[in-house]
Amino acid sequence: MASYKIAEIEGIGEVYAAKLQPAGIKTVNDFLEKGRTCRHRLISAGQSPAEVFRPN
Repeated sequence: MASYKIAEIEGIGEVYAAKLQPAGIKTVNDFLEKGRTCRHRLISAGQSPAEVFRPN
């Protein structure tokens, strides 16, 4: 599978690509890997699962 730069996706562009880069998302493959599970999405967003799933 080809690994395209995330900025090449229509609607993302250079501005959003720059925001995704600190989370380690530089390519479409990175995006798919990091968003594979809920845990991965939380970590990419800078949240720990413990913070999100903590009882009130």
